[in-house]
Amino acid sequence: MTTRERPSSVRNRPGRPYPLGAIWDGSGVNFALFSENATGVELCLFEEDRETRIPVVENTDHVWHVYLPDARPGTRYGYRVHGPWNPGEGHRFNPAKLLLDPYARAIDGTITWGDSLFAYEVGGGDDADLKPHLNEFERFGEAEVTTSASEAAPQSRYFSRLCEAAPPPRR
Repeated sequence: MTTRERPSSVRNRPGRPYPLGAIWDGSGVNFALFSENATGVELCLFEEDRETRIPVVENTDHVWHVYLPDARPGTRYGYRVHGPWNPGEGHRFNPAKLLLDPYARAIDGTITWGDSLFAYEVGGGDDADLKPHLNEFERFGEAEVTTSASEAAPQSRYFSRLCEAAPPPRR
């Protein structure tokens, strides 16, 4: 069974669309991610060697958001974003790739840059950007999802981390 097939037992609420990023409010964490063209977003939590996927169903003005009352600073997370694959229009959505939070304040671990980070052939000619790797693209949308961080390497290294408590929002 994949993590996608296992129902999430993580308590969650709709959350707020702003501010963007992962914001600790003293009781839990609000996650908000902007994407104008996404058709779906999954918040991926990592605990020890397990990945738990939480569908983010709230979308306000292209901001996907969810609130986790049990999340705390230091929570390891990333996103899997669904949407169109149309490189000619700048769309390269691929939920098989774990994404960093673009609003993260810190990253846990190191990023090792390499061609495996891309879902297309890098440096393969003028139109290489338009050629997806078949082993990535054929699984697109129906990939077996690994449930172990060690099995997901190197992808599992590329998640964001809340590493310090932010002050509660002004009321």
